[in-house]
Amino acid sequence: MTTRRRLRHSIVGRVALGALLLSLVAAAVLFAVAYGTVSAVATKGLQRAVDTDLAGLADIAATGGAADLTARIADRLAMTPGDSRQSHYLLIDAAGRKIAGDLTDWPASLSADRSDAGYLALPDGTRLYARATRLSPNLALVVGRDDRPERALLDRLTISFALASLVVVLTVSLLTWRNARTLSDRIDRIGAALRTGDSAAMELLVEDAGQDELAEVTRRSGVALRRMQALAVSYRQVSDHVAHEIRTPLAHLDRRLLDLRESADGRTVDRARQDIADIVRLLESLLDIAASEAQRDDPSGMTELDIAGIARELAELYDDSMEDAGLSLETNIGAPVPMRGDAMQLRRMLTNLLDNAVKYVPPGGLIRLSVQEGPTIIIEDDGPGIPVDRRQTIFDRFVRGNAGTNGHGHGLGLTLARAIAERHGLTMMLDDAPRGCRFRIAPGLVS
Repeated sequence: MTTRRRLRHSIVGRVALGALLLSLVAAAVLFAVAYGTVSAVATKGLQRAVDTDLAGLADIAATGGAADLTARIADRLAMTPGDSRQSHYLLIDAAGRKIAGDLTDWPASLSADRSDAGYLALPDGTRLYARATRLSPNLALVVGRDDRPERALLDRLTISFALASLVVVLTVSLLTWRNARTLSDRIDRIGAALRTGDSAAMELLVEDAGQDELAEVTRRSGVALRRMQALAVSYRQVSDHVAHEIRTPLAHLDRRLLDLRESADGRTVDRARQDIADIVRLLESLLDIAASEAQRDDPSGMTELDIAGIARELAELYDDSMEDAGLSLETNIGAPVPMRGDAMQLRRMLTNLLDNAVKYVPPGGLIRLSVQEGPTIIIEDDGPGIPVDRRQTIFDRFVRGNAGTNGHGHGLGLTLARAIAERHGLTMMLDDAPRGCRFRIAPGLVS
């Protein structure tokens, strides 16, 4: 399989293609943002110029009348603007007859009574931004300016962006393809070493001279494969030795039993030989089990701990913060309560429940923490409690106990606390209480 075909059908090739597509999308998005921004700025500039021109002509009409306005429009049409931007005008009377200007027809999309504004297209294809207004009951005026400079700027922006994007895409493609080929070659070397178990292939991995992370992975892979090969050879040797050392005496024993069979009870000897065959099969099974167990991951077991001691330490830590918040904390923590668990997670569970109480109980309130045998953990308060219609979903994600809170938190504290409790074989539930909340954690509860 050629390198090009291999990369096209591999994860590395798809990553390279994804990087290329991402660069194209990024270039398109940047172009759209830049084009939209420049176009918006150009439109605002045209709008200001048209509105300024229109305001000046409105003042002339107010002071000099239609005759003076007609003369001024003629003067402006006769001037050649320095920026090659041509202004366009149309002045009509109450009957819609043209009085002055270079535009022939009143644009249907613009209403003088509403002072509408927008882009127009002239018969020769010129596009201009125009605004219409009514100067008096007998006069209506349209003032427009073409957007040739703005269109030229946008055209230059488009060409520049296209060229820059092409350079960026080509550069990204080249670098990505080069790195992809390097990664693909290294993965191929690792795959070849795994498939063949060849010592020379493993040495090539170990001797990778690169300085990046992939080279480090390649070298470590070579070392690991070489170590696995050595372990496999050692395991095979040990297995052969064990099998040989046990099978040899068993073979001698079997031979002696055959000799004994001539002068003894044949059924007893047959049973003895069957026992020997059972020992051999047992030995082979034990070797298979040992090999399988050697490949298992180490279990993330829990440790023996005292949940009462953890609760007592947290209560001492919360004492000052409770006092600062104007709250009282009462504890009922007796003798040590041993259990098997994850100390960090259990601290997180209790912390979430205490934080929940501190968050909702107003100053002057009381919070109680109780830990007894079982273990049974109770955290209760005399705060506002949880509305009845929210109690069924209080442990669900993104659900807060009181809709009238200040919005702190994401409604995940109780969800996490219950998940930790269930991981330890415990169940958390919300008990009925005459006032406030009462959370109970204990084994064997039905929520």
